[in-house]
Amino acid sequence: RFVYCVFSNLEEIVEELNVRHGPIYEFGEKSFLVKKLISLLDSQGCQTPTLNSFQSYAFCAEIIGEMCRCSELRQDAKSNALVLRARSLIQEHRKGRFSLKWLSSSLGVCPEHLCRVFKKHLNCTPKHCHDQLRIESICGMLACGNNTVKEIAEECGFDDVSNFNKFFKKHCSMAPGKFRHSNTLLLHNMFNG
Repeated sequence: RFVYCVFSNLEEIVEELNVRHGPIYEFGEKSFLVKKLISLLDSQGCQTPTLNSFQSYAFCAEIIGEMCRCSELRQDAKSNALVLRARSLIQEHRKGRFSLKWLSSSLGVCPEHLCRVFKKHLNCTPKHCHDQLRIESICGMLACGNNTVKEIAEECGFDDVSNFNKFFKKHCSMAPGKFRHSNTLLLHNMFNG
C-alpha cells in the first residue's frame, strides 16, 4: 500500500527531512508505525480516519520520528560506504604521500565532509588512517624484507632518509634500524630458543 501524508503545522520539519532523504519513506511491513496506520485505515473503511487533535499530533510525531530514523539510517549507510571506499583508496596508495585534496576529489566529496565522516565513524582523520596503514606497511618491510632503510624510505614516498626516520620515530618511538634489529632478534629467539 501507498499512503500519502500531509502534515499541517509541521511543514518545515518535514521539508527539511525530505531535502535530506527524499519525499518517499519505506518503513517496511513490520514497522509498528505501518501496522498502526493499516489498522487505523482498515477500521475506518474507505472513510478518512477520525482522530482528535491530540491523537493526530501524537501520530504525526511518531511518523516524523520514524522519518528521522530512516533519514539517519540512510545517511549512515552512505557514510559507511564512503568510508569503505576511502579506506580502500588509502590502502592502495599507503606507500605514497597523503593528499586529502586528491582523496576527496577521487571520491567526489568535499574534504570537510570526508573528514567529518571519518571522525564520526573511525574517530580519526583520513591522514591518520593513511599514516597508520603506511607505518604498518613499513614495519612489515623492515621486519621481513632485505631492503635497506634508504630503499624502504624511497619505496614509501619519502624524499630522504631523515624525513623517513622522523616519521617512523613519531609513530613507533624508535629508529627504523633499531626496530629491524629488535624484530630480527625476536624472530631468531622464537625459532632458535
